[in-house]
This record gives sequence, structure tokens and C-alpha cells, in this order.
Amino acid sequence: MDSVNYIENWVASVPNQVPQPEFYKFADERSWEKFQIGQCWAIYSDEDALPRYYGQIKKSDLLPDFVLHVAWF
Repeated sequence: MDSVNYIENWVASVPNQVPQPEFYKFADERSWEKFQIGQCWAIYSDEDALPRYYGQIKKSDLLPDFVLHVAWF
């Protein structure tokens, strides 16, 4: 019985080490060259990081400002 308590206490005292997640930084590479007509993109929710909206690029305008024309589905 003492050995069981000893093992439970030992296991509980070992710290759980979890590495920090690495996320891709899309903002660092944001440019108009990344978008092509016909591509489908997902827009993720800030609440739970799940995709909420999907869109297909129909047209892009570069001048005077960069604008994407998207059909949402």
C-alpha cells in the first residue's frame, strides 16, 4: 500500500512540459501575388479559430487600391 502512494505522489510531482505552439505568420507575407482568380479561401473565427466563411476569388483590382471581389458560399 505504501508503494502505491509513493508512485502516485511521484507521478504527481513530475511537471508536464508542453512546447509552445508555432503559428505561421501570414501577415508577414501578405501581398497581392498570393491571390489568384478561382482560389477558395476560408475566413476563421476569432472566437474558436474555426473556419466560418468560405469565399472564391472572382476578380482582383490592383489600382488605385488592392481589392478582391469574392463570392461567398
